[in-house]
Amino acid sequence: MLANTFFGRLKGLLGKKELSSNEALLLIPCDMIHTLGMRFSIDAIFVDKQGEIIKIEENLKPHRLAARVRNAHSVVEMAAGMTKKLGLVPGDTLRW
Repeated sequence: MLANTFFGRLKGLLGKKELSSNEALLLIPCDMIHTLGMRFSIDAIFVDKQGEIIKIEENLKPHRLAARVRNAHSVVEMAAGMTKKLGLVPGDTLRW
């Protein structure tokens, strides 16, 4: 899924009951997220303009704020536990 408009980023994953292991949401541009109003935990991957992972927030619970990540250009939100399952770490590069 892609959220590259103001309203798309504003809505994000709100209203979804869950996120399956083969789904993700790409928020562009984005350097800070929240899980206010969400029903499930997520992993958040903050990446720079080149797609390099700067920071990973694992198992971000509902009704939380993630701190702004300096130099982040976009965020990929995945089901909680997926970053570990996929072996993703800061320094890896994502392509889309």
